[in-house]
Amino acid sequence: MRKLRFQLIALIAGLASASASLAATRLGEGVLVNDAQTLAYAVTPAGSLEAIDLNDGRILWTSAERAWPLDVADGRLWAIAQGVQRGTGVLLAIDPADGQIRDRIAFDVPEQVDTSAEPRWYRRFQARLAEEGGRKRVYWHFWSAPKRGALIQEEGETGAAAQGVREVIGAFDIEVAAGQIYAVPVRQSVEFPLDPAAQLAAGERLPNLAGLQYRAADEAEVLVSEPRADAVYGRLYRWQFHSRSGGSALGSFDYPLAYAPFLSTGGQVLVRAGAIGFDAGNGWEERPVRLLSIDLASGRERWSVPLYDTQPNGAMPP
Repeated sequence: MRKLRFQLIALIAGLASASASLAATRLGEGVLVNDAQTLAYAVTPAGSLEAIDLNDGRILWTSAERAWPLDVADGRLWAIAQGVQRGTGVLLAIDPADGQIRDRIAFDVPEQVDTSAEPRWYRRFQARLAEEGGRKRVYWHFWSAPKRGALIQEEGETGAAAQGVREVIGAFDIEVAAGQIYAVPVRQSVEFPLDPAAQLAAGERLPNLAGLQYRAADEAEVLVSEPRADAVYGRLYRWQFHSRSGGSALGSFDYPLAYAPFLSTGGQVLVRAGAIGFDAGNGWEERPVRLLSIDLASGRERWSVPLYDTQPNGAMPP
C-alpha cells in the first residue's frame, strides 16, 4: 500500500508540473517513437503494448493486457485500454520503464461509442493526446456505418448521415483534484486534430527534386519516392531521404510501396511498413505490418518487429 501511495504521489506530481510536455512522435497508428530514450512503444499483433530498443530492435517489455498508446508525458506512457464495453472508456497511465499500469482513469462516451481500436469494417475509434497551455487533453473520434442490410434513417438527415454514417467527436481533460486523477469531459464542441497530408503540397516541396515528396512524422525530413521496374516485386520505389531544412541528401533504399510513415533518428530510418506479398521465385511470400529499421549509410535493413495490423481483414460481414 505504501509503495502504491508513493507511485500515485509521483504521478500526480508529474501531472502538476507545467514544464513537462509530450515526449514522443506518433509514427502512424499504434507506434510511438521517443528519440530521447531511444525507444519505441508499439502495439503487438496480439494487441498488447511493447517497448522496443531502437538500437537493436530488442523487446524490453510487453504489457499484460491490450492497450493503445497515445503519447508519453509527465514520465508516463498514456494509453487507451482495449476490450472495454461499449459506452465507456479507460485511460491507462503506464510506467514506460517496465510496462506496469500505475493508474486507470475512467472516461465517459456516448452509449453507441466503442473505444476499442480493433479494426472493423463498419466502425473505427481513434484518440489523440494533446497539450494545450500546460493542460493535457485527450480527443477521441468514433465513426460507424450500417452493415449491408436495413438502413435506419433519421428525419431530416442528409449527406453521409442519410446513408447511416454516424460520427461522434469528444474530448476530456486529465486533471488532478484532492489527490486523485480525473478525466473531466469537455462539454463544448471540439474538432478532432487531423494529421497533415503525407504528400507535400506544391508550396511545401523541396526545390529541384523530381518525383513525389512525403513528410516525415516529425517534419524533419522529406522522402522522395521514384518508381522503377523490378523482377521480383514488379515495381520498386527508390526512397531518397533529404533534410527538410537544408535539402541535403541523407541516404536511400528500395521498397515495394511508394510511401509509409517514417522518421530518421540515430543514423537509421524507422518505417511503419505495411503488409506486402510477392512471388519470391520459389513460392509466394508475405511480410506482415512491421516496424522496420533501415541503416541510412548502407540502405540495408537493420531489424524489424511485427506490428498490429489496423486494416480489417477477412470477409465483410453481411
